Amino acid sequence: MVKHGMNITREITHHVNPGHIPVLTVDQPLYAISKRIQWKWPDDYGERQYVKLVDGLHIEMAMLKAIGDWLDGSGWTHVMISM
Repeated sequence: MVKHGMNITREITHHVNPGHIPVLTVDQPLYAISKRIQWKWPDDYGERQYVKLVDGLHIEMAMLKAIGDWLDGSGWTHVMISM
């Protein structure tokens, strides 16, 4: 499925912006799979054909949860509600 998604991304990118390199942003598990695809087929999916980025969604969610845990019980939420 990841390889299929990469093919579709490449086709759309070349249709909309001919000659541009497609950018693929995925979470860490899919990033690992996409890197294996890059290594297995470097001529079609290599680093010169694709830019891959790891999405920060799970990192951001963990950070916001940690901030919520720190603020929980500190009175901060009570102060914000009473303003």
